[in-house]
Amino acid sequence: ALGRKTGFRFRESVEAMGLLVTYCADRALIEEKDVEEVIGKTREDTVFELISAILEKDLNQALTNLRDLFRQGVHHLMILTMISREIRLLLHAKIILSSGRLRSFRPGMDYGQFSAQTYPRLKEMAAEAGGEGLFLANQHPFVIYNALRNSGKFSQARLIRHVDQLVATDVAMKSTGRDPRLMLERLIIDLCR
Repeated sequence: ALGRKTGFRFRESVEAMGLLVTYCADRALIEEKDVEEVIGKTREDTVFELISAILEKDLNQALTNLRDLFRQGVHHLMILTMISREIRLLLHAKIILSSGRLRSFRPGMDYGQFSAQTYPRLKEMAAEAGGEGLFLANQHPFVIYNALRNSGKFSQARLIRHVDQLVATDVAMKSTGRDPRLMLERLIIDLCR
């Protein structure tokens, strides 16, 4: 449990063990529930929660997750990269769906139906294109499934506008002295509208 929370990184594991020893000082055994209580969320948990909050347009939760990521020491460019990846997946899914070439997909289908009906067709499309230009098809099937489902929450024009915002934020973070935390907060506010 501790390894999962610290990503099996030595330094973080030693620091976490120190916290656990202090927390459980009056007991001889440290249990998994103690690890959950003391160590809390992993960075990966918080990143996925941030993306989920953005997709649900839950601004308060998204900003809370952003603060958690900063508290965990996640670099602002890593956060921007993860948000950018998700918007890129959504845009690509939206483009594929609007092309009409993936008729087997329905937003309400479950993952099993997707795996049997839609995923093979998407792989065929990628093979027809020589693998070029189908960024989405190269992802894990569950990532593709979620991107296709969630792309319906945004218009193509809005996703393109978000890509432009992401690029502008990236450039500003790398070329100005503006506070990256404030830039990410502003970006998240726009994404959640």
